[in-house]
Amino acid sequence: MKTILNTKYLKAVVGVGCIAAISTGVNAQELTLMNMKGMPGLTTYNPAYHSDSSAFFVSFLRPSVDVGTTFAFGDFVTLGRGSEKTMIDLNKLNSMATANGNGLYFLQEMPALSFSIMSKKGNSFSFGLRERMMSDFMFDKGLVELLTQGNSTTSEKNQSGMFGINTSAFLETSLGYSRNFFDRKLTVGANIKFLRGLATARGNNLGVNLHTAAGGQTIDITTSGEMFVSAPVNFTYDAEGYIEDVKAIDDLDPLQYYNEKPNKGMAFDLGVVYKPIPNLTVSAGFIDLGAKIKWENHLTTLVQNGSYSYSGIDISNSIDDNSPTYKKPDDLMQDILDDMEKSFKPKGSTNAYTQKLPVQTYLTANYALTKGISVYAMERLAKNNAFSRNAFTVGASTQLARFLSLSTGYVNTNGDSYLGLGASVRVGCMQLYVSTDNISVMKSFPPGKTSNVSFGLNMLFGRKHQKKGYPKYYEEVTPPEVPVEIPEIPEETTEPEKAIQ
Repeated sequence: MKTILNTKYLKAVVGVGCIAAISTGVNAQELTLMNMKGMPGLTTYNPAYHSDSSAFFVSFLRPSVDVGTTFAFGDFVTLGRGSEKTMIDLNKLNSMATANGNGLYFLQEMPALSFSIMSKKGNSFSFGLRERMMSDFMFDKGLVELLTQGNSTTSEKNQSGMFGINTSAFLETSLGYSRNFFDRKLTVGANIKFLRGLATARGNNLGVNLHTAAGGQTIDITTSGEMFVSAPVNFTYDAEGYIEDVKAIDDLDPLQYYNEKPNKGMAFDLGVVYKPIPNLTVSAGFIDLGAKIKWENHLTTLVQNGSYSYSGIDISNSIDDNSPTYKKPDDLMQDILDDMEKSFKPKGSTNAYTQKLPVQTYLTANYALTKGISVYAMERLAKNNAFSRNAFTVGASTQLARFLSLSTGYVNTNGDSYLGLGASVRVGCMQLYVSTDNISVMKSFPPGKTSNVSFGLNMLFGRKHQKKGYPKYYEEVTPPEVPVEIPEIPEETTEPEKAIQ
């Protein structure tokens, strides 16, 4: 099994992962951050959002990462402290695994640059450039049982396991526009996004099957599945069309490579913000509508349909090293490994592959209690392939002064609850912030099934703070003035006395 998992034909998958990890930073959707007062640049979640702190802003260096699993690592992993060793309880892992849908996902984003300009009439224009990476690894219970229990048996046994691996890194360039209607009670916005793929490795329904005969005399191994790889690597093939070797492109010119056959794609965002009453704001954002990337640059489809029957090793010629037919034990093992490598050679083709990105929906209600305090509720509907990332959040945010904003939230995602916390500090035109939806990530690891953290720097210009720095969506309700009519009193007029004759 060691040879199957470490053959040189899988280097392409590892290489794509490294390229994506190096070429991308680490943004995911932080629910606590999205509801913080005075935060610009939230059009990636809802293109109708306007900044309450500036008429013009520039944002850069905003890395963030979002990690989730179907089980908490702390349930079966005990990290060593000091001289203690890290312990993994395989029995617990096996008991927690479900029939399907086990695994982890990893989302990361590095916005390179974004800015927005708002006119006096309330029209907003925005631009954004960021790198995104979406990765996940899925496996079924059969694979866990195979790895944790092995194939030791005294009777005939058939075992199988399925898994999938998906990772993609791409550039996103967005142009946005939003406009106010009905005296700023309604705002509608949209983003058009141009995508360009950097690297991908996507394989689903990758399977391995072991059939062990009674007593273990023979073991039949069968593998199946296909994987799409687009990366700066070259595959070489033998006469029968099987992949013989894979090598990175020498003297790679990144600009020439990505312009040769750009992996193009497109997506759209739509958003709406509505104020039914002065202090209540409701909004809805729909992200990555119709998002697709067509991969065709250095694309290779690996097809794996191999089998191998192991019936033991004949060591009769490896006992007497003086025998003319003597064969070293290492050579016997190498022969087995060579036979297995030939049996599991994948075939390759260069057919184009289209990847669809999942749609994300954000529904929010925000109510201003006072000038500086608001409460909110938010529902996120999102998936990352087979992973559900649905979450419901309730929380509060406050702007204590012109320079300090705080936000906290109680986040429930897939039945697990966490406490989120965020803060931003403004010094002149510069705004620094940090936020997480799971505060336990700051003090312990592993923190649970899901965690994220985000930090960054914004430059804000052009708009004066309203009412000592409080956002515009708080409005004091004052009774209308009732005109009071005061009757006019006519002036007294006196006629001149007539002369007495």
